Amino acid sequence: MLSELLGAREPYFRLNVRQLERASGDPSADIRLSADITHQVQAKIRDLNLNPHDTTCEELYSALKVRLAEDEHRLRDYLGLGDDAASLIVLAATQRLVNQFDIPKDCFALKFSVAKRLLKAVPPKKTMKNLGYRSLESMLKHEPVPQLYAAALLYESSRWHQLFNAQYAHLEPSAFEPRRIVIHYPQAERWSQIAQDFADRYKHTSVAFQELGAIVMLPVDTAIPALAVTSTLLLLEDYNAIRCSSSFLKLQQVRPDFGQLVMQVANGKPNTVAQLGGQALPWRTMQYYYSQQPVGEIPASFEPHVQAEDLRLAKAEQALAKAVPALEFWEDTARLAFVKSGETVSLNMLDVAFSVANQLPFVDRIVHYVRVSVWQELLTSYLNPYNLERVLHQLGDGLNEPEPILAPEYETVEQS
Repeated sequence: MLSELLGAREPYFRLNVRQLERASGDPSADIRLSADITHQVQAKIRDLNLNPHDTTCEELYSALKVRLAEDEHRLRDYLGLGDDAASLIVLAATQRLVNQFDIPKDCFALKFSVAKRLLKAVPPKKTMKNLGYRSLESMLKHEPVPQLYAAALLYESSRWHQLFNAQYAHLEPSAFEPRRIVIHYPQAERWSQIAQDFADRYKHTSVAFQELGAIVMLPVDTAIPALAVTSTLLLLEDYNAIRCSSSFLKLQQVRPDFGQLVMQVANGKPNTVAQLGGQALPWRTMQYYYSQQPVGEIPASFEPHVQAEDLRLAKAEQALAKAVPALEFWEDTARLAFVKSGETVSLNMLDVAFSVANQLPFVDRIVHYVRVSVWQELLTSYLNPYNLERVLHQLGDGLNEPEPILAPEYETVEQS
């Protein structure tokens, strides 16, 4: 079941799991996880007034989209928005909502003064032109750095990005500082076209710059179904991504190749820190594991740079359900998927929200986020005391990029 859920290639996946089992004392973690997912999915199907024994994948997919659309209406009611509210107003409201959530919001990020210095060294001329500035100094004075990063992502060439990101390799930990994650929502008229161009190319209404500890919400004015739910979930996903990169860089401050690791983060590469039973173990999986542990239980080797608070992550579905109790259906669905007759339907709220927002038919349904969650859950289930000690030893030795033994298709899913 896990193999089908993950879209993994056999016999590679079975061999990979067997290797994890042997390295962990054969705890049958894969069987336990499969059973837990099956049991919880059946309960959710009943909550949708369907019979888990004769429901088809298409019927479940349709019911989930209906439920998500209903919850979009409930969230808009909570935000004081009508179903016909303009997208610009909806995005502003979701930004305010996330700001109110009781979630960890601190990070370890590049100083904006340093980022400006990097922009001066490699001027984003196409960005300057499209934003209507005649001088670099004027643009740096009037535009927040994260917004310039967002515009450069759209307008500058791959060669420019290569030259710009190469500067990160020379940075020292002193170029970073602890601060709050910031959300920028540019609303000047010139940003309207930029936002539309960005949405057309990347199919997103926001972008996170993990090394900057910043998120830019783009003022897209096109009507998008389920925009309130989707944008809220994306912001919380971005918060977690920034928090994971932040703690990773904090932990690596003593390394002589710190700048190289910053460049790795900026380029979106997975921060692999160890191997577990022949599998690449990303830092995000380690952080997820410790975020589930009782408060304060972290290895002494993480200190003094990383504290227990640094490892906390936002639980998106719980945060939404706390604000709007009617949305509690989606709690604990991040790793849930229905597998039947060789087809998979994700119950992950963000997967369903994207499917609704993009009005996707059954054949084009999204299963990305549930696959990432299930693989992460499977890996952490093998972090028993013996394996954890070995992983921490590897982390202490500075092992950075072990070669993963994964099926090619699944490796792409994990790293994306």
